[in-house]
Order: sequence, then structure tokens, then C-alpha cells
Amino acid sequence: MSSAPATLNLAQDGQPRSLLRRLGEWLADWPNPIVVKELRQAVRGWTALVMFLLYLVVQLVVVGIILMSVAEQIWTESPVGAQVFLAVQIQLAITIVGLLPLYAGTRLFLERSDVNLDLMFITPLRPVWLVLGKLLAALVLGLLFFSASAPVMTMAYFLRGLDLFYAGILLGLDVLAMMTAVQAALFVAAIPAPRPFAVLLGLGVVFGLLLGVGMLTGGSVAIFAGGPGLFDHEGVIVVSSFVALTLVAGFILLFTATHALLSPPPSNRLMPFKIMLLAVPIGYWIAVLALVELFSSLFGPTSSSPYLELIQMMERTIAVTGWLAWCIAVSERLEWNRRVLAQVPRTRWLRVLAFPFYTGAANGLTLALVLTVFSLVTRRFIGFWLSWAGTSARLFKGLFYSYASDTWLEWEFIAFMADCYVIAYALTALTLRRYLEWQRGKLVPGWVLLLLEVGLIAFASLLVAVVLALLRVPEDLLAFAFVFTPYAVFEALGMDVLYRHERWYVYVSSTILVLMWLAIVGSVTFYWWWDKVRRFAPPPKASPSRTPAEATPNEQPAEAGGR
Repeated sequence: MSSAPATLNLAQDGQPRSLLRRLGEWLADWPNPIVVKELRQAVRGWTALVMFLLYLVVQLVVVGIILMSVAEQIWTESPVGAQVFLAVQIQLAITIVGLLPLYAGTRLFLERSDVNLDLMFITPLRPVWLVLGKLLAALVLGLLFFSASAPVMTMAYFLRGLDLFYAGILLGLDVLAMMTAVQAALFVAAIPAPRPFAVLLGLGVVFGLLLGVGMLTGGSVAIFAGGPGLFDHEGVIVVSSFVALTLVAGFILLFTATHALLSPPPSNRLMPFKIMLLAVPIGYWIAVLALVELFSSLFGPTSSSPYLELIQMMERTIAVTGWLAWCIAVSERLEWNRRVLAQVPRTRWLRVLAFPFYTGAANGLTLALVLTVFSLVTRRFIGFWLSWAGTSARLFKGLFYSYASDTWLEWEFIAFMADCYVIAYALTALTLRRYLEWQRGKLVPGWVLLLLEVGLIAFASLLVAVVLALLRVPEDLLAFAFVFTPYAVFEALGMDVLYRHERWYVYVSSTILVLMWLAIVGSVTFYWWWDKVRRFAPPPKASPSRTPAEATPNEQPAEAGGR
């Protein structure tokens, strides 16, 4: 008799496979195929190899110059380890936050070109695995640069003067900053934009990465070379915790946004991103307040623990999230397709809860309004919280009544005005988009209209200011030429656009103007939005087919005659 058929646990020779062999085969099939592909191409190509060799050469030259300049201090056993570590840290920040994200983003952008776009959609892998594969491949390359810096950092420790606690915090922030920067580059590369706008987006990415490198480098210098008066032990913990929390929140939002852009357009692809767009700010706000309570209880009122500044920075971050939600809503589709409507809940109260999270411009406007209201409520809550003699607020009570009360109320007003400007610009762009699509019958990118709107209004305001200056109008009146521009957004972010003596005169006129503007475009948009809310319902169920026995008497003779 023939032997029994081979099973999955038998090798080709009919012998049972060992546990080690089965484990090896499982490990061979486990890695993400995108990671394998990216790493193979990085090894076979010249870009990653040249970048790594250049990194080693620059590190050797910079560390050699520093060691030669401090040779006398080394012989006298003076602590110079912090200087060596800071030099390597700056080079590492430039590489992993500047060059590595550009490399990963460029590869994804080339794969999404018109020549290779079909390859992105015929793969059986889900979009989340595509994004995760690109991210893990960049992480592996980043760890390669970390390993190249490890010997020099170890040498810096033996040169004395290096605080391992600060070094560990900086290296942890390096990893978070690298992952967030890579994810930001992947997000921009996934945006389907025409070639001219893609170039502008690329320039924006370069500017953003340079800003990230500058912030990380500046923080490193402030910790190691700023002196003991700039940051003490408690201040480093407070600021680094806030920065790490902000990076994690930004990474989650960018990851879900990239996943949405790589998903098929007919699907309800924005739902995961919209859920995170609401959940992340709420969790971020709760976590920041919890950290402030914890640190104020542990450390007490220290001179270098800027609790008030961190809380205001947190509120600015939440406000920016709401502004981004309005800009995203402008670019969403105006009508739902049948595939999206088929997923709508049939229960009325579930439809009300699910409406802000579905793909659609009306849904996006609802979610943006919820985020803006949440930002307004949190700003007012912080004002009450800082004036309340609670656990941590007791530390700020004197500061709040002497400084924070007036400053916070002024910032609340500026932030409210910035919200109004953003909403007015977004609703105007959406109204123009609806009109153009109705006239032309073609899709019009809403974010392009929004950028053109901001650019044209800014140019017209500048032209009016130049004309008024040529007419020798008093200098105090020139600021009124910019009341249509979104200058309040920059003021809310802490950038002084107006002089202190002319600020409130312009604020009053700008508030009246933007509220009138918002009332006009809001009333036009409301009827369209309300119509979408009423039409947000699943398609009716198909009636079951009737059997011949259930046919009416008038239909039976006709069917018999037909047979």
C-alpha cells in the first residue's frame, strides 16, 4: 500500500518538520512585504548607502575637530563629554529628521506617480500595511544611523560631563521626532495633487523638516549648553514630557490621515481619521492637564517649569486641529456614493452620532464645528481652572491674577477671532466650489480654492496698503487695510503682527467685519448642510421577489399567455 499523503507538518522527504524549522518558516513569512521590498531596494540602490557613508565621514571629521580643540582639557581631566555628545546629537537630528523623511517621502511620491499608480491598487495588501511597511523601513534605516552614533556617544560618556538622564531624554525625543517627521513626509507624498501644487507641497515639507531640525537642535543646545539657569532638572522633565505627548498625538493623526489617502476613494475612507481627529485632541487635553497636576504636585513652583506657557501651547495645538478640520471639510466630496450610504446605520440616533465621522463635506463641517466648540469650551475651562484654588492651580494663583488673567482673556478673544476667520474662509471656499462644480460639472479641489482665496485676499490687501501709503494716509490707519486677511491666526499662534498700541482698534473693526462675513456665508451654507443632514439615510431595502402563487389574478393569465 502507498504511504499516507503528506501533511503541512511533513517535509518533502516525508519526515516531520522540526520545531526550529517551522519557527524559521513562520519568521520568514511574518515580516511585512513592503518592509522587505524597501530594505532590498535601499541595499541595492545608492541613495541610502551614500547617505550612510556621508554620515560616517562627517561624524568622523566633526568629532575629530572637537577632540583636537579640547585636547588640553582632556589631558587635565576636564569634562568635555557634553560637547562631543551635542555635536553628534545635532548631526543625528539633521539626518533622521531632515534627510531620512525626505528619502521616504520621495519614494512614496514616485510610486504614486501616473506611471506606477496602478501598482498601488492591485496589491492585495491593505492600505494600513502599506503605510506601516514604509514607516518600519524608515525606522530600520534610522536605527542604522543610531547604531553608527553609539560608539561616539559611549566615548562621550567616558570623557566625563555627560548626564545620562538628559542624554536618554534626547535620544527618546529623537526617535519620536524621526517617526513623526517620516509620517509627515509620507502624508504629503500621498496627497493626490497636480504637479505644480506637488512642488509647492514638497517645498512646504522641506521647510517643515528644517523647522523640526531647528527645534530639536535648539532644545539640545538649551539642555546641554544653555547653562543651569535656563532649564533645571524639573524643567527638562516637564518640557520633554509635553513635547513627547505632542509628537505622539501628531503621529497618530498623520498615520490615520495617510491611511485614508491611500484607501480607495469610493469607500468611507475618512472614518478612522475623523474618529482620531476628535479622540486625539480630547485625550491630549486630558493628558496635559494630568501631567500639569502631577508635576506641580511633585516639583512645586519652580522658576523654570513654564506651566502656563505649556497650557497655552496645548490650547493652541487644539485650536490648530479645529482649523485643519475646516480645511479638510472643504476638500471632501459633496455627494455620497451608494457604497458609503449602504454603511449608514438604519437607527436614527445612531445616524446622528455617526454623521460627523462619515466621508462628505457636510459631515466634515459638522466635525469641524464640534472641534471648534470643544476648543472654545476648553479655553474657558482653563480660565476657570487657573483661577480656582485647586491642587496645581494654587501654584499659579498669584501669577494668574497678576499676569495670566489679562493675558489669557486677551488670547481667548484673539483665538475666537481666529476661529471666525478660518470658518469664514472655509465656508467661502466651499460655496465657490459648489458653484463651480454646478456650472462646470467637474470636480474642483477645495483646498486649491482655499489657498487661492487666501493668496488673492492677501495680495489685494497689500495693494490697498501700498496705495494708502502713497496717498500719505496716517500710519495707524494702514493696519486697517489687512482686516480681510487672516492675521488673527498668526496672532493666536503667538506671532505679533500688529503693534501693541494699534491692536485693539483693529481687533474691534476686524471682529465686526468677520462676524458679518460669517453670517452671510453661514446662512448660504446652512440650507445646503441641512438638506444633506435630512438626506443622510441608507438606501431602502429591496423588496423580496414574489412567487407565482403570490401573483395577483390579473398577472396570472398574462404569465400563462406568455408561456
